[in-house]
Amino acid sequence: MAIGLLGLICTGSDALAQAGDEETALVFGPRFAAAGRPTRAKLAPGLHVGVWHGISLLTSLGASATWDYFLDRDGADGFQRASLFAGVAFNLDVLVLVPWARIEAGALVNYATGDNEQPQPLQPALRGAIGFDYRPMRNWAFGLEVNAAWALGASSVDAGVDAVGIQIRFSRFFEKNAL
Repeated sequence: MAIGLLGLICTGSDALAQAGDEETALVFGPRFAAAGRPTRAKLAPGLHVGVWHGISLLTSLGASATWDYFLDRDGADGFQRASLFAGVAFNLDVLVLVPWARIEAGALVNYATGDNEQPQPLQPALRGAIGFDYRPMRNWAFGLEVNAAWALGASSVDAGVDAVGIQIRFSRFFEKNAL
């Protein structure tokens, strides 16, 4: 069984899992995030969407957006966060199961849903992500992503990772002439 699975991963489909040269991918799906200190972290269900365009077989440029609803552990009102990032992705697209890494710059926007939080309207941020995609068909792929965002300009008390997320990715690919 293991040999058969390895054969499927290595040979499977001839379709590239990431956006290849002159190909555009629409990526979307559910996500789950955590923010704050580990002992007082707030958890959040959310959604993500992104558009990535392959500029070579190993590199894509794109933008992504997320929305999360952070719940307070005490049952009090939490807060919502929207983010918008743009960046570059590097992928090792020689197997059907494709590992990749991405670095992005963008902004986080927090807004309160109750009276207990004062939102910070806009925070510049960096985000790094790693993941993999599996593309069994020419126009579709699915995968998993783990990312971490760092708010820039945070005080020394709040310095460090601002939020981590895990995302299930569904990708729809469009060739250059199909758009």
